[in-house]
Amino acid sequence: MDLRVNLLHQVPAVQVASVPAGTGGGALQVIPFGVAIETGGPGDVFILAMSGTLIAVTKTSATGAVTHYPLAPAVTVRWGGTRFLAGGPTLVDVAGPGQALGDSTGRYRAGALEVKVVGSLMEVNDVVRLHDEYLDGVAE
Repeated sequence: MDLRVNLLHQVPAVQVASVPAGTGGGALQVIPFGVAIETGGPGDVFILAMSGTLIAVTKTSATGAVTHYPLAPAVTVRWGGTRFLAGGPTLVDVAGPGQALGDSTGRYRAGALEVKVVGSLMEVNDVVRLHDEYLDGVAE
């Protein structure tokens, strides 16, 4: 059974990055419209921000290059070492308004992020399985 845990409520923007949690970790995939358009790695930062009634996705790579992607009504974010994306163990780092990437809060090991427009702002949820992802995370 999947459970949606609300991480950010009614926000205009969110930053997402990956943190390797072991050898080969750090893969991050951003999926608007259900089509994977970009895979990032450590040092890459994705900014999802409201643009009218849609979500604008911008990637700043570790080298400083900036890429803009088409607007979408919803975006999924997956990271390595989960049931959604193969690869080494990875944590996803999520920062809303007034928060910073890189601190010890806002890091998640399991699941996938669902970012949707609700009203005129975004809701950010972590989709996790109840018994083997959510409850394991509570135990941590």
